[in-house]
Amino acid sequence: MHLDAPRKCLDSARLSDTARAKMNVIGVVSMKGGVGKTTLTANLAAAFDRRGHRVAVVDMDPQNGLAWHFADDNRNLPGIIQSALQGKGIGEGWAVPHTGIRIFPYGRSEEHERLAFEDLLRSRPQGLAARVARLSKRFDIVLIDSPPGHSIYLQQVLQAAHHLLAVLLPDLASLATVNDMEEVVAQTQARRPELRCHYLINQFEAGDPLAADLVNMLVTRFGSRLLPMMIHRDESVPEALAVHRVVRSYAPNSQAGRDLDLLTTRLERMFER
Repeated sequence: MHLDAPRKCLDSARLSDTARAKMNVIGVVSMKGGVGKTTLTANLAAAFDRRGHRVAVVDMDPQNGLAWHFADDNRNLPGIIQSALQGKGIGEGWAVPHTGIRIFPYGRSEEHERLAFEDLLRSRPQGLAARVARLSKRFDIVLIDSPPGHSIYLQQVLQAAHHLLAVLLPDLASLATVNDMEEVVAQTQARRPELRCHYLINQFEAGDPLAADLVNMLVTRFGSRLLPMMIHRDESVPEALAVHRVVRSYAPNSQAGRDLDLLTTRLERMFER
């Protein structure tokens, strides 16, 4: 199913609630930029791959940064934006060598292409959901990265995902966005009650009293919806990105690597329910 297929075709491809509930599709989202969302998505893909899962990663962020975690030159990688504007859906993506990961980069684009693509997404509210449904038949896990804040991209992810992983930093700026995220999730769950939202704290710094206080506030508010593990601040994360690698291949015994393993285990258990 193409993103620009006729509307009647997209309507007929809409998924039932039962079908959606069987999809292991994770949308990685945030209302604030700079929380490490794209880096987390790439490293989660690698963690699932190490456990033997076939993983598709869809980059719906115009910054087009996800592929940099796997390739030092992504200028010629096939992009979603070009494929969609050519009537080819999200395209065939790019297989990461020696892994079971296939990346669907956003793609490099001119401003007029981005605007045309966004117009296309507005006219096809279920376009990504239909395409992801097809991907889910070929892959065990589908991860979708999205830009921060409200956007047409977030709206597409909300329709396609089974789980939302809402990423927060343990700071006041992230805390200020929580009500906004809760409102968006509630509006979506009114139409799609099967959608689940889980909050994750990223870049937690042990020994920071303010961070610890904010975590306690989030625990009180969200209970089990706040995942019990956190990704600690770890210099190996930006260092790995600098050489276009994921954390586990760059620093196998790092704190962030161990945290990602715990997170992956938790997400696997959710899929088994």
